[in-house]
Amino acid sequence: MTICTATKIYLVFTILTLLHLIIKNELSIVGVVLRVILFGIWAYVLSRLCTSGYKSVAMVGAIFPHILFILLTVRGEGEMESIIADGGSDLIYVHK
Repeated sequence: MTICTATKIYLVFTILTLLHLIIKNELSIVGVVLRVILFGIWAYVLSRLCTSGYKSVAMVGAIFPHILFILLTVRGEGEMESIIADGGSDLIYVHK
């Protein structure tokens, strides 16, 4: 089975995403294994889309999850920096 361009791009982004999460220590061993399984399934789906003639759909499916991850990561880090700079006044404390 040949790997199409969309799947190759997806796998490169996936490896970079996994490295990012592992370096930031945001995943346990179980989390890494589950993500590898999920990424493998998605790579298979992308390959099937390519071989069925839906290369454009596969390309969008390869890039969109990672663009979303990058946007959420950048947005989340920006919010944390503003909370820290503000002294935490944006945080809401709920006492039970």
